[in-house]
Amino acid sequence: MSERYKGFTICVEQDENACSPREEYDHSGVMVCRHRGYNLGDHQSTQEELEGMDIGVSLPLYLYDHSGITISTSPFSCVWDSGRVGLIYMTKAEVEEVGGEQRALEILEGEVKEYDQYLTGDVWCYDILWHRITLDSLSYIFGGEYALREAQDVVDSYIDRHNNTPPVASCDATASACTRCGNKEIRYAPMIEDDEKPYRYAWCDKCCTGMKFNYGLSLTCREEITYG
Repeated sequence: MSERYKGFTICVEQDENACSPREEYDHSGVMVCRHRGYNLGDHQSTQEELEGMDIGVSLPLYLYDHSGITISTSPFSCVWDSGRVGLIYMTKAEVEEVGGEQRALEILEGEVKEYDQYLTGDVWCYDILWHRITLDSLSYIFGGEYALREAQDVVDSYIDRHNNTPPVASCDATASACTRCGNKEIRYAPMIEDDEKPYRYAWCDKCCTGMKFNYGLSLTCREEITYG
């Protein structure tokens, strides 16, 4: 999905390269699952092995498998396509470290929700574009609405840092013209600061060329990005 926001275009798409959060992040909980068709959770254990573990609190895990899979700490209404697949637990030491049983259970619920978002494809990435120039991008965001809000916050911060200056059209003869066609009526985005040197993006409507200018007493072209 894409939307225009304060002169920018925000594109939010499903992150097709997302990996399991159980592999990507460290977690307080341990997710133990057994399923014939899927490799779920952190690892598989037998009931005998679980009985020997120092479990402080735990929650059951249920899987619904129908045109995709989803996981929950509560049973699903369809008994034919769902069932219990394991549990998520926290050791007694971890429970004490996070502040008690109630807080531990909240953390475990959050970890299951995060894992379910991964299983159901609710992991996203965004690109922030000014014309066709990508100003910022981020991937591996859980929740489509959250990804959109994050991108909007980046745009707001971007504009706020530059005195609420939106992308504008410029006819300033002292500024550089389009490096491709010489057109001086090019549009400038607000200045961006990085570790090298401040720069601004510019766009030429006439020949669909994006440019990246070093920003100083005069604008010198640093990079040309041609689309047409």
